[in-house]
Amino acid sequence: MLLAAFTPGGLRRIGRRFGGWLPVAMPLPHLMGMWDVIQKAAVEAERDPATLRMALRVNPRLTDTKTDPDRMPRAGTLAQ
Repeated sequence: MLLAAFTPGGLRRIGRRFGGWLPVAMPLPHLMGMWDVIQKAAVEAERDPATLRMALRVNPRLTDTKTDPDRMPRAGTLAQ
């Protein structure tokens, strides 16, 4: 089961008890920071963090030039 949570407690709960996370599009550094909280909570709960899944749905806007990393994954070139 995947959970959509964004508070520190909710993220830790995902790591301890759930199969993964249903995040929303946000700047990649924030997204990965939250994912780190989940994975650390899994390790602390003696779970293998490699078994957790992230299902991120994004409707990106493709651009001709590279976008700032803070705007990803919402916009960027196809290569990005």
